[in-house]
Amino acid sequence: MKQFLSRQRRFLPRNPVQHDFVICLGIWLILQIVCFAIVSAISVTPVAIQPQKLFVLSILLGLGGACLMASSTQIALTPTTPGTPRKRKRRLKLTSQVLSWLGLLGIAFPLLILVFQIALKILAPLQA
Repeated sequence: MKQFLSRQRRFLPRNPVQHDFVICLGIWLILQIVCFAIVSAISVTPVAIQPQKLFVLSILLGLGGACLMASSTQIALTPTTPGTPRKRKRRLKLTSQVLSWLGLLGIAFPLLILVFQIALKILAPLQA
């Protein structure tokens, strides 16, 4: 088992920022493929938004979300000296948390599209 784990870690970068970036891109890519496959199978799209625009927007938000997650890791790992003021530490922590949540929204955008499409499919008979 230990040999399997050591072989598995060889492909991931050792730098935590790069590691988070690669992991977030992988999660986003899986969500992108699965969610857009399900959305195309449901075939319910809002009139104002075309699926191609949603796909491009999802790509931009997914890449941006992965970058935001990596930058939040970088900020969280910023070394602070013992004499660093408390305000600066709080600002760094808050900035890191805000960037993390924005990154998660970008990465989860395909999932949000899927939920929206399923809600449209369920609510369509109620409107008629």
